[in-house]
Amino acid sequence: MPKAVQQFVCSNCGFTVSRWQGKCPECESWNTFAKQAPAIHAALSGVSAQPVRLHAAGFVRVERISTGMAELDLVLGGGLVPGSLVLLGGDPGIGKSTLALQTALYMSKAASSVLYISGEESAEQIKL
Repeated sequence: MPKAVQQFVCSNCGFTVSRWQGKCPECESWNTFAKQAPAIHAALSGVSAQPVRLHAAGFVRVERISTGMAELDLVLGGGLVPGSLVLLGGDPGIGKSTLALQTALYMSKAASSVLYISGEESAEQIKL
């Protein structure tokens, strides 16, 4: 079943966002967002989505999760975005698995649940 997407539309300029905001980032009007009837997300309904100009796209600021490593957080734009996927790539032996394991260790100590999936190392190798 396609997921209904909630939208809020600025009554002053028509700018849309996925969460209610007090101030419109486009026209800077206050308290102009009204909830629009839920629409079926085009990608899930099998209907082709229409192109959207970036300035008209909604923007939601998300709280990022620190990886425990300042340099990695910097590369990720401030940390991991909840629900996102990060692909580590590079030559063999440069430390991709070590970086992923160190991140998983820090995040598990910070009271987060961590699922580590590996297609290369065995559970014994990962434990080492």
